[in-house]
Amino acid sequence: MNKVKKYLIEGIMALVSLLFLVPLWMVLINSFKTMPELSEFGVWFPKEFLFSNYLRVFTEGHALRGLFNGIYISTAIVVISVLVSSMAAFYISRSTTQLSKFMYVVFIAGIIVPSAVIPTYMILYFTHLTNTYLGLILTGSTTALPFSIFLYVGYVKSVPRALDEAALIDGAPRWKMFFQIIFPLIKPATATIAMFNFLGSWNAVESMLYFAGPDKWTMPMTVYAFYGQVYNEWDVIFADIIITLLPLFIVYLVGQKYIISGMTAGAVKA
Repeated sequence: MNKVKKYLIEGIMALVSLLFLVPLWMVLINSFKTMPELSEFGVWFPKEFLFSNYLRVFTEGHALRGLFNGIYISTAIVVISVLVSSMAAFYISRSTTQLSKFMYVVFIAGIIVPSAVIPTYMILYFTHLTNTYLGLILTGSTTALPFSIFLYVGYVKSVPRALDEAALIDGAPRWKMFFQIIFPLIKPATATIAMFNFLGSWNAVESMLYFAGPDKWTMPMTVYAFYGQVYNEWDVIFADIIITLLPLFIVYLVGQKYIISGMTAGAVKA
């Protein structure tokens, strides 16, 4: 009975996986078809793979600019959020003062409380950071901090305090103790946070609508704008969607082995 139950569960999971894979496959395979072929909206290979759809995305849809903006902004947000949240989480998890407890509550509240668009825009406007890379990066980094600190605190608490004491006895300053001893030990949480923050910043559309012009748009916004030009040419639109998803797929392949351990530690130990 145990084997039957196991095979039944695996079969159900396979069917559930198909619900996610089939639409993605249809978008991928139809991005290489001509419009007459695409009108059938099938799941089979095209008679001839048409790569000119992807060429049009780069020449007419400004995909290269969108890719650069997305990679640049998302990478900067990941670096800043990882550094700031890991250090903040180290202080919160190691300190026993009321200030550290209050800070943790404030950061956790940031997960629940929605972002205030108008005050954020006013701050960026008065500091002359609207339609700038710095403004987008700082806005995205701030948004990513609450969830990042939540995961990091749980993981840092699993690191023995004896390592801190040993480093301090050897005369290591606190910054050196953190970056050379603690930070390498929380690599699974770092990979998880980096992935989530990259995905979140890559797909962020709200900040592009309010704080940036077309020259700073990332790929999701270029897809939206390109759709307005070729709204009935789904072969080209599908090609644009595939180009948008490709960096996310690469990031997930690189860091997916850490995501379960990082999420588990952040949820259980916090």
